[in-house]
Amino acid sequence: WISLDSTTWLVSAQHNDYIDINLGRISIKDRKEITRRCFCPHCQGKPFSHIKRLSYRKRSALLRKHNLWMTEKVVRDIFRASKDLETMQRFLERRKVKPRITQQILESLKMVSSKGINR
Repeated sequence: WISLDSTTWLVSAQHNDYIDINLGRISIKDRKEITRRCFCPHCQGKPFSHIKRLSYRKRSALLRKHNLWMTEKVVRDIFRASKDLETMQRFLERRKVKPRITQQILESLKMVSSKGINR
C-alpha cells in the first residue's frame, strides 16, 4: 500500500529516503547501492555512491528536489492514465500493482461515476 500526502517528499528527504518510480521509499543510509540509475533531472548522471557520500545538508537538498520531481511525475502519469477504466487498469498492471489492489482501485473508481472517470 502506498500512502502519500503533501509533505511525503519533504519528510522522506529529511529522513534520507529516496522515493522511487513506484512511490516506494528507499533508505539511503541502509542501502549499499541502488541498481537502477535515476532519470530525474536532479540525479541524472550521478551514481548512487556520490549521493550517499554528500553531506547531510547537500544530500537532503538533492533528495527534496528528486522526491518532489518523482512524486509529480507519478501523479502526472496517473492523471494521463485516468481517461477511462481500461487505461487505468493497463497503467496499474504496467506498474506491477497487485491484482487485488488493482481491482479495489477500479471498483472504487466505478463507484465515483457509473460512466467512467470524469475529469
